[in-house]
Amino acid sequence: MKRPLIDIISGGGAGRFHWKRRAAYRSTQRGFTLVEIVVSIALLGFFMAIAVSVIIQSARVTREARDRSVASALAWNQLERIRNTPFSDMDAWVEGAPGTRVATSGLADPEGEFLRQTAITTTTNGMVLRNIRVEVWPLDRRTNDFDGEPEVLETIIADVPLEEI
Repeated sequence: MKRPLIDIISGGGAGRFHWKRRAAYRSTQRGFTLVEIVVSIALLGFFMAIAVSVIIQSARVTREARDRSVASALAWNQLERIRNTPFSDMDAWVEGAPGTRVATSGLADPEGEFLRQTAITTTTNGMVLRNIRVEVWPLDRRTNDFDGEPEVLETIIADVPLEEI
């Protein structure tokens, strides 16, 4: 026959019985100690800081990729506009240094997030050739300057009369 827990713990005076009974009661309670709670909060904070860091990093990389994509599209659009211009009027599209600040629409904007520079050089080697080079720099948001690598598109257009085709 098993003896009750109180009889096993109670060996001594009334005060001792009371203390041991409370100790036995506490050891059977369920819950977390203060140390466990502090450690779990610290770990949660650590992993949340890592997660926030990863989210911020991925947002920056995504924004830079978007800016590169827009810069490439701006260069392509400028090149297409020039190709649709009569050969004799192409020099009007030249944007010398430092270039023209443009918005994502491609229109000139003093607060634009992109810097576009267009160069057209003419060579004559039996026929007239125009080398068109369009460079577009996205704004570096960390330095607030156009100091990165540009997106570059380049083509050569020949002046060939229609009757020769």
